[in-house]
Amino acid sequence: MKTMHPIYCSIAALALMGGCETTPARDTGRAETLHSDSTTQVNARVGQVLEFGLPGNAGTGYTWSVVGDLPSCLKKVSEPFFKADRPEMPGSSGTTRFRFEMVEVGEGAIRFEYGRPWEESAAPVRWSVVDIRIGE
Repeated sequence: MKTMHPIYCSIAALALMGGCETTPARDTGRAETLHSDSTTQVNARVGQVLEFGLPGNAGTGYTWSVVGDLPSCLKKVSEPFFKADRPEMPGSSGTTRFRFEMVEVGEGAIRFEYGRPWEESAAPVRWSVVDIRIGE
């Protein structure tokens, strides 16, 4: 009977483990894809991190931003970031992502607007609102 060389066994074991994923003890994150020109209602719990994604094209100069103050029941976790659908193609469309942590029981709304930051007097070309209700 022929045996496998130890190096091949190690490579095979690593390849099999590569498909495994560990599950965190507590799932605190959730991603929501938002739609333009609409309001989305979301229920969440204290300690949860929500990520909201909005479609766009950074190559046009238009960007999504949060308008107004955030409700006191949540806080921004990170700066917004753009993830291109096809990163190998300059100017590719993609999604701008925003992350917020739910810090206390309450409710409020986040308004997002899509526009060119330097065109201060121009109306946004798109908008999206998230109504959030946070429980324990």
